[in-house]
Amino acid sequence: MRRKLMFTAMMSLVVAASMSIGAWAATSLEEVKALLNKGIQIELNGRSLQFKDEQGGTLYPITYDGNTYLPVRSVAESLGLSVAWDGEANKVLLNEGSSPSALKSFNVNETIVSGPMKMTITQITLDPAYRSTPYSKPVNAVVFKVEVENTSGETVNWSPHQGKLVLNTKEQIETGIYHSDPVGGEFRGEVLKKGNIVFQVESNLEEVANLTYYISEPYNNQSDRVGDETSVEFELK
Repeated sequence: MRRKLMFTAMMSLVVAASMSIGAWAATSLEEVKALLNKGIQIELNGRSLQFKDEQGGTLYPITYDGNTYLPVRSVAESLGLSVAWDGEANKVLLNEGSSPSALKSFNVNETIVSGPMKMTITQITLDPAYRSTPYSKPVNAVVFKVEVENTSGETVNWSPHQGKLVLNTKEQIETGIYHSDPVGGEFRGEVLKKGNIVFQVESNLEEVANLTYYISEPYNNQSDRVGDETSVEFELK
């Protein structure tokens, strides 16, 4: 009953924050003046919730007409519900019991250096329904929020999104290229790229407690190695 009350109180306005609205008829939309409220913190059973969009950007609560509204997808998945969008019927579909786990995010601050290349990981998210676009099929994923930088003036090729991930569940994922943002590849001089590296996993995310991330060495335009293979281990708690 508490779960139903939470949704009734908080999730009527913000479908647009997490779902595509391109199919909505113009007569269904009414322009309002609302405020992003960055001062509100949300906790679920004592655990702080951080809401993210598909690109890893922060979503904030909205205050409108004395009420506070939250992004429906983020809140639903935090409660262990599956979320779907029926574009023809203009419906948000919430279902209990079909999500293997709730979304969990961990703030980290880890910098990996290989030759002239530097990558900073600021957040790791265990997402049971990650979507690279609003229209893509959701996948069970480990998501790294990263910044990748070439600190030299030379052209360097580095592909951290093609690294390997090993989980404590004994699963090894060979690459994250299929769902990741273009944060790797060629860096022509002092270039900085930001985005998500996404590994689709088969493991139950509730059982993932630590992981090791392996990244191959960078190369210059002459295919000469300019750094070393690196790895980093995270304990998620």
